[in-house]
Amino acid sequence: MQRLADPNLFKTIKELFVLSFPIIIGQLGQMLIGAGDVYIASLHSTTAVASIGVANGFINPIFLFGIGLMMGVSPILAIKLGKGEDMRSSLKSIMVYSAIAGIVLSLITTVFGREIVGLIGIKEELVESVYFYMSVVAWSFPFALAFQAGKEYLQAFEEVVVPNLMALGAVALNLVLNYFLVFGVGGIEGMGEKGLAVASLLIRVILCASLLLYLSREKWGKLSFHFIKEMFRFGRPVALMFFMEVLAFCAVSVLSGKLGILEAATNNIIMTLSAITFMIPLSISSAVAVKVGTGYGARDFSMVDLSSKAALFISLMFTCFSAATFYLFPAAIMSLTTADEKVVQLGIKLLFIVALFQIVDGLQVTFAGILRGVEKTMSVSIMVFIGYWLFGIPMGIYLSFFSDMGVMGLWVGLASSLAILATALAIYTYTVRIKLQRKF
Repeated sequence: MQRLADPNLFKTIKELFVLSFPIIIGQLGQMLIGAGDVYIASLHSTTAVASIGVANGFINPIFLFGIGLMMGVSPILAIKLGKGEDMRSSLKSIMVYSAIAGIVLSLITTVFGREIVGLIGIKEELVESVYFYMSVVAWSFPFALAFQAGKEYLQAFEEVVVPNLMALGAVALNLVLNYFLVFGVGGIEGMGEKGLAVASLLIRVILCASLLLYLSREKWGKLSFHFIKEMFRFGRPVALMFFMEVLAFCAVSVLSGKLGILEAATNNIIMTLSAITFMIPLSISSAVAVKVGTGYGARDFSMVDLSSKAALFISLMFTCFSAATFYLFPAAIMSLTTADEKVVQLGIKLLFIVALFQIVDGLQVTFAGILRGVEKTMSVSIMVFIGYWLFGIPMGIYLSFFSDMGVMGLWVGLASSLAILATALAIYTYTVRIKLQRKF
């Protein structure tokens, strides 16, 4: 066991933090873009807020499935780089892969979108605006996935500053575009709530074009369908993991709506707060997948081991801090998000549960990143399914609707699933570590 005082471990922690920090900034930028959409929608009308909220409930699982497919790119590149292969010539294959995935997911969303909206049975006055938003934003998928794929390509070479600064810079541009398209400017009439969808499409086109311009200096190489299949094989379990995880949180949001307006409103705030803190361990997970992948490809057990321990240390330190913050200052945090005293009081209770699962949530996503780096992706997706859908969600439903715990029961279910998942992944990671130590 390495001690923290070990200079090699300390150096690895520093290197991993330097790699992770721009990724964290980029992830927070993506979240702020979403927050900006909601803010401009709230200036227009309650209907606009409701429309994009419902539409994103349908879109996000599909979109994050695509993001998951792209998140397999950097680990597989890192593994090949560790083996000494020249991957600078793989960019054309990566971009074609992202285009295929983006177009397929766009078609699925637009073709089946209206039927899905009809089956859910949302209010009649929302149907057209929800479907319009879905159908326009769906065609931003190819551009968004191309941006993510290019970002993953650069991440494999530990070039993380430029794409993540682009994502952060898009926050202000998104606000301006949203405002002008929704409300108009000068003598140009605004599009109303339809402008929200068009702005989302345009911002992703601009981000994609900016990154492609930056990548034009790279050696794009020849198209390899073998490598495209390899990326899909690697990324598919990661995509399934993201899909099942986001579906679980969407299910909690839908179920909280059945409990009442107060519960739904409070749940939305708590979801946002927990998502913000989750961005940090998620970014660490992305960074460690690259570091571990490089060591794994080079058959360097020391690099795999040190990178894993460094990631777990950083994740643990941050989640201890976020847990303490939620536990010690729940009233102050809730008061910053709403003036409704009933929401504040219920939110204080829920933040206690969120504080409890901060550490296990951070650890489970960090373990998942470590395992991506050693090509153990299918096992992780199976564990995610078991943790959320066989334990957490059924437990949450029982506690909420049959034991009178209300919305707190749903969050107890989520916390339980995260604890189970973190424990299972910790055990699995340890067994993989022992096998690698013997193998290398």
